[in-house]
Amino acid sequence: MSLSKRVVFRASFLALWAVAMTTVTVVLGAPPLRILRLVMGRVFYWLSVVGLSLALFGVGWKALALLFLMLAVLVGFYSELLEREWTPLSSSAVSLSVTILFGGISFGLWIMLQEQGWYPKLVKTIEASFGQSPLLNSSLKVSIEDLLLQAPSGFVVLMVVAVALLLLMEPRLKEWAGVKNRASLQYLREFRLPDVFVWITILSMLGSFVQIDIKWLQVLSMNVLNICVLLYFFQGLAVVVHVFDWMKVSAFWKTLWLVLIVLQLFLIVSAVGIIDYWIDLRQRLKKKPTEANNKTL
Repeated sequence: MSLSKRVVFRASFLALWAVAMTTVTVVLGAPPLRILRLVMGRVFYWLSVVGLSLALFGVGWKALALLFLMLAVLVGFYSELLEREWTPLSSSAVSLSVTILFGGISFGLWIMLQEQGWYPKLVKTIEASFGQSPLLNSSLKVSIEDLLLQAPSGFVVLMVVAVALLLLMEPRLKEWAGVKNRASLQYLREFRLPDVFVWITILSMLGSFVQIDIKWLQVLSMNVLNICVLLYFFQGLAVVVHVFDWMKVSAFWKTLWLVLIVLQLFLIVSAVGIIDYWIDLRQRLKKKPTEANNKTL
Protein backbone atom coordinates (compact mmCIF):
# COMPACT_ATOMS: atom_id res chain seq x y z
CA MET A 1 0.00 0.00 0.00
CA SER A 2 1.49 3.35 -0.98
CA LEU A 3 1.90 6.21 1.45
CA SER A 4 -0.92 8.23 -0.12
CA LYS A 5 -3.30 5.29 0.18
CA ARG A 6 -2.38 4.80 3.85
CA VAL A 7 -3.03 8.47 4.54
CA VAL A 8 -6.39 8.38 2.76
CA PHE A 9 -7.37 5.21 4.60
CA ARG A 10 -6.41 6.68 7.97
CA ALA A 11 -8.26 9.94 7.28
CA SER A 12 -11.37 8.05 6.13
CA PHE A 13 -11.29 5.86 9.24
CA LEU A 14 -10.96 8.89 11.55
CA ALA A 15 -13.77 10.75 9.82
CA LEU A 16 -16.13 7.76 9.95
CA TRP A 17 -15.13 7.07 13.56
CA ALA A 18 -15.96 10.68 14.42
CA VAL A 19 -19.40 10.28 12.80
CA ALA A 20 -20.01 7.04 14.72
CA MET A 21 -18.99 8.57 18.05
CA THR A 22 -21.12 11.65 17.38
CA THR A 23 -24.07 9.38 16.67
CA VAL A 24 -23.64 7.42 19.90
CA THR A 25 -22.39 10.03 22.39
CA VAL A 26 -22.02 13.39 20.55
CA VAL A 27 -19.08 14.56 22.68
CA LEU A 28 -16.76 11.63 21.85
CA GLY A 29 -16.79 12.70 18.22
CA ALA A 30 -14.39 15.53 19.10
CA PRO A 31 -11.17 13.48 19.78
CA PRO A 32 -11.06 11.70 16.38
CA LEU A 33 -11.81 15.03 14.69
CA ARG A 34 -8.85 16.57 16.50
CA ILE A 35 -6.58 13.73 15.32
CA LEU A 36 -7.93 14.18 11.78
CA ARG A 37 -7.03 17.88 11.94
CA LEU A 38 -3.54 17.10 13.22
CA VAL A 39 -2.89 14.39 10.62
CA MET A 40 -4.43 15.94 7.50
CA GLY A 41 -4.04 19.68 8.03
CA ARG A 42 -6.42 22.60 7.62
CA VAL A 43 -7.66 22.28 4.01
CA PHE A 44 -8.37 18.56 3.94
CA TYR A 45 -9.99 18.76 7.38
CA TRP A 46 -12.56 21.36 6.36
CA LEU A 47 -13.23 19.69 3.00
CA SER A 48 -13.83 16.32 4.65
CA VAL A 49 -16.03 17.49 7.55
CA VAL A 50 -18.18 19.79 5.40
CA GLY A 51 -18.50 17.03 2.78
CA LEU A 52 -19.53 14.47 5.40
CA SER A 53 -22.04 16.91 6.91
CA LEU A 54 -23.63 17.51 3.50
CA ALA A 55 -23.75 13.75 2.86
CA LEU A 56 -25.46 13.09 6.20
CA PHE A 57 -27.91 15.91 5.55
CA GLY A 58 -28.59 14.57 2.07
CA VAL A 59 -29.55 11.08 3.28
CA GLY A 60 -32.00 12.55 5.80
CA TRP A 61 -29.93 12.49 9.00
CA LYS A 62 -30.28 16.23 9.45
CA ALA A 63 -29.89 16.42 13.24
CA LEU A 64 -26.74 14.26 13.12
CA ALA A 65 -25.35 16.35 10.25
CA LEU A 66 -25.78 19.57 12.22
CA LEU A 67 -24.32 18.13 15.43
CA PHE A 68 -21.35 16.75 13.52
CA LEU A 69 -20.79 20.10 11.83
CA MET A 70 -20.97 21.92 15.19
CA LEU A 71 -18.33 19.60 16.63
CA ALA A 72 -16.20 20.09 13.51
CA VAL A 73 -16.41 23.88 13.92
CA LEU A 74 -15.47 23.56 17.60
CA VAL A 75 -12.44 21.36 16.86
CA GLY A 76 -11.45 23.41 13.82
CA PHE A 77 -11.31 26.77 15.62
CA TYR A 78 -9.69 25.19 18.68
CA SER A 79 -6.94 23.77 16.46
CA GLU A 80 -6.44 27.02 14.56
CA LEU A 81 -6.00 29.05 17.74
CA LEU A 82 -3.59 26.53 19.26
CA GLU A 83 -1.45 26.73 16.12
CA ARG A 84 -1.36 30.50 16.58
CA GLU A 85 0.13 29.91 20.05
CA TRP A 86 -2.97 30.80 22.03
CA THR A 87 -3.21 29.11 25.42
CA PRO A 88 -5.35 25.95 25.52
CA LEU A 89 -7.95 27.54 27.82
CA SER A 90 -8.23 30.67 25.67
CA SER A 91 -8.47 28.54 22.53
CA SER A 92 -11.23 26.43 24.04
CA ALA A 93 -13.17 29.47 25.31
CA VAL A 94 -13.10 31.27 21.94
CA SER A 95 -13.85 28.14 19.90
CA LEU A 96 -16.73 27.35 22.26
CA SER A 97 -18.13 30.87 21.85
CA VAL A 98 -17.87 30.68 18.05
CA THR A 99 -19.61 27.29 17.99
CA ILE A 100 -22.45 28.47 20.23
CA LEU A 101 -22.90 31.57 18.07
CA PHE A 102 -22.90 29.42 14.94
CA GLY A 103 -25.49 27.11 16.50
CA GLY A 104 -27.70 30.03 17.50
CA ILE A 105 -27.55 31.58 14.03
CA SER A 106 -28.33 28.22 12.41
CA PHE A 107 -31.38 27.74 14.62
CA GLY A 108 -32.53 31.30 13.92
CA LEU A 109 -32.27 30.72 10.17
CA TRP A 110 -34.25 27.48 10.52
CA ILE A 111 -37.02 29.35 12.38
CA MET A 112 -37.13 31.98 9.62
CA LEU A 113 -37.51 29.26 6.97
CA GLN A 114 -40.34 27.59 8.91
CA GLU A 115 -42.24 30.89 9.33
CA GLN A 116 -45.13 30.48 11.82
CA GLY A 117 -45.18 26.69 12.09
CA TRP A 118 -41.73 26.11 13.56
CA TYR A 119 -42.75 25.26 17.14
CA PRO A 120 -45.35 22.54 16.33
CA LYS A 121 -42.93 21.06 13.81
CA LEU A 122 -40.16 21.02 16.40
CA VAL A 123 -42.46 19.35 18.96
CA LYS A 124 -43.45 16.75 16.36
CA THR A 125 -39.78 16.03 15.60
CA ILE A 126 -38.98 15.61 19.30
CA GLU A 127 -41.95 13.28 19.74
CA ALA A 128 -40.84 11.18 16.79
CA SER A 129 -37.24 11.01 18.03
CA PHE A 130 -37.73 10.70 21.80
CA GLY A 131 -41.34 9.68 22.25
CA GLN A 132 -40.35 6.26 23.62
CA SER A 133 -37.49 7.61 25.72
CA PRO A 134 -37.50 6.41 29.37
CA LEU A 135 -37.04 10.04 30.40
CA LEU A 136 -40.43 11.01 28.94
CA ASN A 137 -42.19 7.89 30.18
CA SER A 138 -40.73 7.67 33.68
CA SER A 139 -42.22 8.79 36.97
CA LEU A 140 -40.34 12.08 36.60
CA LYS A 141 -43.01 13.23 34.13
CA VAL A 142 -40.62 15.21 31.96
CA SER A 143 -42.60 16.81 29.13
CA ILE A 144 -41.47 17.63 25.63
CA GLU A 145 -41.93 21.31 26.47
CA ASP A 146 -39.50 20.89 29.37
CA LEU A 147 -36.95 19.36 27.01
CA LEU A 148 -37.32 22.21 24.55
CA LEU A 149 -36.98 24.83 27.26
CA GLN A 150 -33.74 23.19 28.45
CA ALA A 151 -32.43 22.55 24.92
CA PRO A 152 -30.23 25.69 24.66
CA SER A 153 -28.26 24.83 27.78
CA GLY A 154 -28.24 21.17 26.74
CA PHE A 155 -26.47 22.10 23.52
CA VAL A 156 -23.97 24.32 25.35
CA VAL A 157 -23.32 21.60 27.94
CA LEU A 158 -22.53 19.08 25.18
CA MET A 159 -20.08 21.49 23.56
CA VAL A 160 -18.44 22.29 26.92
CA VAL A 161 -17.95 18.59 27.67
CA ALA A 162 -16.54 18.06 24.16
CA VAL A 163 -13.97 20.84 24.56
CA ALA A 164 -13.13 19.58 28.07
CA LEU A 165 -12.32 16.19 26.56
CA LEU A 166 -10.05 17.90 24.04
CA LEU A 167 -8.18 19.70 26.82
CA LEU A 168 -7.77 16.54 28.90
CA MET A 169 -6.73 14.35 25.98
CA GLU A 170 -4.62 16.87 24.03
CA PRO A 171 -1.19 15.33 24.81
CA ARG A 172 -2.43 11.81 24.06
CA LEU A 173 -4.21 12.93 20.87
CA LYS A 174 -1.01 14.51 19.59
CA GLU A 175 0.88 11.32 20.46
CA TRP A 176 -1.62 9.23 18.49
CA ALA A 177 -1.30 11.64 15.57
CA GLY A 178 2.50 11.27 15.63
CA VAL A 179 3.10 14.87 16.73
CA LYS A 180 5.96 15.46 19.16
CA ASN A 181 4.54 17.10 22.21
CA ARG A 182 5.74 17.93 25.72
CA ALA A 183 2.58 19.71 26.85
CA SER A 184 1.68 19.58 30.52
CA LEU A 185 -1.85 19.51 31.93
CA GLN A 186 -0.78 21.34 35.09
CA TYR A 187 -2.82 24.39 34.04
CA LEU A 188 -6.02 22.31 34.36
CA ARG A 189 -5.24 21.77 38.06
CA GLU A 190 -5.22 25.56 38.43
CA PHE A 191 -8.46 26.07 36.48
CA ARG A 192 -10.54 28.86 38.00
CA LEU A 193 -13.51 30.69 36.54
CA PRO A 194 -13.52 34.50 36.49
CA ASP A 195 -15.03 35.90 39.70
CA VAL A 196 -18.08 37.29 37.89
CA PHE A 197 -19.35 33.74 37.30
CA VAL A 198 -20.21 33.25 40.96
CA TRP A 199 -22.61 36.21 40.83
CA ILE A 200 -24.09 34.98 37.55
CA THR A 201 -24.68 31.62 39.25
CA ILE A 202 -26.35 33.21 42.28
CA LEU A 203 -28.63 35.36 40.11
CA SER A 204 -29.55 32.39 37.91
CA MET A 205 -30.43 30.38 41.05
CA LEU A 206 -32.71 33.17 42.23
CA GLY A 207 -34.34 33.43 38.81
CA SER A 208 -34.83 29.65 38.64
CA PHE A 209 -36.28 28.92 42.07
CA VAL A 210 -37.93 32.14 43.23
CA GLN A 211 -41.56 32.26 42.12
CA ILE A 212 -41.89 34.93 39.43
CA ASP A 213 -44.50 35.61 36.76
CA ILE A 214 -41.95 36.35 34.03
CA LYS A 215 -41.75 33.00 32.24
CA TRP A 216 -38.93 33.89 29.84
CA LEU A 217 -36.74 35.11 32.70
CA GLN A 218 -37.22 31.86 34.60
CA VAL A 219 -36.39 29.79 31.51
CA LEU A 220 -33.29 31.89 30.82
CA SER A 221 -32.18 31.56 34.45
CA MET A 222 -32.57 27.78 34.38
CA ASN A 223 -30.50 27.47 31.23
CA VAL A 224 -27.76 29.73 32.60
CA LEU A 225 -27.77 27.79 35.88
CA ASN A 226 -27.31 24.46 34.06
CA ILE A 227 -24.21 25.82 32.31
CA CYS A 228 -22.77 27.41 35.47
CA VAL A 229 -23.22 24.20 37.48
CA LEU A 230 -21.21 22.29 34.86
CA LEU A 231 -18.45 24.92 34.74
CA TYR A 232 -18.16 24.94 38.53
CA PHE A 233 -18.04 21.15 38.47
CA PHE A 234 -14.80 21.42 36.48
CA GLN A 235 -13.43 23.96 38.96
CA GLY A 236 -14.44 21.71 41.86
CA LEU A 237 -12.82 18.75 40.11
CA ALA A 238 -9.59 20.74 39.81
CA VAL A 239 -9.76 21.38 43.58
CA VAL A 240 -10.34 17.67 44.28
CA VAL A 241 -7.38 16.65 42.09
CA HIS A 242 -5.22 19.22 43.88
CA VAL A 243 -6.24 17.74 47.24
CA PHE A 244 -5.42 14.23 45.99
CA ASP A 245 -1.98 15.43 44.89
CA TRP A 246 -1.43 17.12 48.26
CA MET A 247 -2.41 13.90 50.06
CA LYS A 248 -0.16 11.88 47.68
CA VAL A 249 -2.98 9.55 46.65
CA SER A 250 -1.78 6.80 44.29
CA ALA A 251 -2.78 6.88 40.62
CA PHE A 252 -5.05 3.82 41.02
CA TRP A 253 -7.05 5.23 43.92
CA LYS A 254 -7.12 8.67 42.36
CA THR A 255 -8.66 7.26 39.17
CA LEU A 256 -11.16 5.17 41.14
CA TRP A 257 -12.27 8.13 43.23
CA LEU A 258 -12.53 10.43 40.22
CA VAL A 259 -14.79 7.95 38.40
CA LEU A 260 -16.99 7.73 41.51
CA ILE A 261 -17.07 11.50 41.85
CA VAL A 262 -18.07 12.07 38.21
CA LEU A 263 -20.83 9.44 38.36
CA GLN A 264 -22.26 10.02 41.83
CA LEU A 265 -21.15 13.34 43.34
CA PHE A 266 -21.64 15.81 40.51
CA LEU A 267 -23.59 18.46 42.46
CA ILE A 268 -21.34 18.18 45.51
CA VAL A 269 -18.25 18.79 43.38
CA SER A 270 -20.00 21.77 41.74
CA ALA A 271 -20.67 23.15 45.22
CA VAL A 272 -16.97 22.71 46.04
CA GLY A 273 -16.15 24.74 42.93
CA ILE A 274 -18.45 27.57 44.03
CA ILE A 275 -17.12 27.52 47.60
CA ASP A 276 -13.58 27.73 46.18
CA TYR A 277 -14.39 31.32 45.16
CA TRP A 278 -14.46 32.32 48.84
CA ILE A 279 -11.93 30.03 50.53
CA ASP A 280 -9.43 29.33 47.69
CA LEU A 281 -8.58 25.88 49.03
CA ARG A 282 -5.70 25.28 46.61
CA GLN A 283 -3.90 28.41 47.75
CA ARG A 284 -4.38 27.42 51.38
CA LEU A 285 -2.87 23.98 50.74
CA LYS A 286 0.13 25.59 49.05
CA LYS A 287 0.74 27.75 52.12
CA LYS A 288 0.66 24.89 54.62
CA PRO A 289 4.05 23.31 53.72
CA THR A 290 5.63 26.76 53.84
CA GLU A 291 4.13 27.49 57.25
CA ALA A 292 5.31 24.08 58.51
CA ASN A 293 8.86 24.78 57.32
CA ASN A 294 8.86 28.21 58.99
CA LYS A 295 7.77 26.68 62.30
CA THR A 296 10.54 24.08 62.03
CA LEU A 297 13.13 26.81 61.51
